[in-house]
Amino acid sequence: MANQKPLHETALIVGAGEGLSAALARLFTKSEMRVALAARKTDKLTALCAETGARAYACDASKRGDVDSLFGAVAPVKKIEPFPCGSMSRAASRPVRKPE
Repeated sequence: MANQKPLHETALIVGAGEGLSAALARLFTKSEMRVALAARKTDKLTALCAETGARAYACDASKRGDVDSLFGAVAPVKKIEPFPCGSMSRAASRPVRKPE
């Protein structure tokens, strides 16, 4: 580890799974960030954690107590960047245009 840069930031991905959030975890790891993955069921994250060095946290984001505990465990959190995705998001249903 002597030649590696220290990890300064932590990316927290809530609602982590095997799709987009897994790709983001891999990208953040390559960018030398620590990665924290939160999901209702963490057993599905075992392989991704082994691959990326991420840490998994059990959290039901619909429960305030779970969210408070999550942020307490992952703290300090300096900046929150919401990334809307999934079936509840209007942004996810918008068509994507290729740059010309």
